[in-house]
Amino acid sequence: MHARRSILLSLAVASGAALAVLAPGTASASDSNTAVASSGPSRSHWVYCLSDTGVEACYERDRDLWFVRDTSANGHAAYAEWDNYYNGKPIRYGTCTNRLGAGHWGVCDKSYRAGSTIKFGATGIDSDARVWSPELYA
Repeated sequence: MHARRSILLSLAVASGAALAVLAPGTASASDSNTAVASSGPSRSHWVYCLSDTGVEACYERDRDLWFVRDTSANGHAAYAEWDNYYNGKPIRYGTCTNRLGAGHWGVCDKSYRAGSTIKFGATGIDSDARVWSPELYA
């Protein structure tokens, strides 16, 4: 009886492990950072920028840097919200938050998986990004 239970338990564990490998979930990890002071994005590197009310957000692909500038003296922080995808599936998402005040650039240093893509939005006064980038290579 004990040997039979051991075999059934082993089969159940092996089946569960196979299902976990064959049917991975779509869960993605959150990764939020507070920006540190910066002079802004380098225009000598590949940079993609978006602007919305109260914010300018830029992604520098060569170094995986996020630059966020608060453009409105309204007491609200400015954000870059990003989603990171690999093989079309979300793997990470997060924000780079600039709380340095109006007129100041902030930077967040990230590292994305080679071959992945990102989309990002700029969020200023409202709580959700209204302007989003096309899908970009990370």
